[in-house]
Amino acid sequence: AVFASAFGFGVGHARFVATTRAARLGWPVATLALSALAHGVYDALILAHDATLPAAAVVFVLWGGLVLRARQVVARLEYAARRRGRSAAVASSTAPPPRTVRSIPAYFSTA
Repeated sequence: AVFASAFGFGVGHARFVATTRAARLGWPVATLALSALAHGVYDALILAHDATLPAAAVVFVLWGGLVLRARQVVARLEYAARRRGRSAAVASSTAPPPRTVRSIPAYFSTA
């Protein structure tokens, strides 16, 4: 799950934080490559060398990096919200309401 979370973080970062097109494309690609590489190293350590301690270190380094980066992103968003004069909680609650999906019979009604 840690390997997939690295990719998920990259997709979320690209969707909600990245401002340029290159960043929106680069974050998912780079984190997918990082996830695949880390998973490959983990599998090689476990299967070929039976080295559980180094394999656990790979997982903890990846997890620690994700936690640190996520905290940096949250702090940056909170700082930007404070500069705009509102709290981060208010900034996230002012998002437009989700679009409603009409039921199928509503599409076919003639009224």
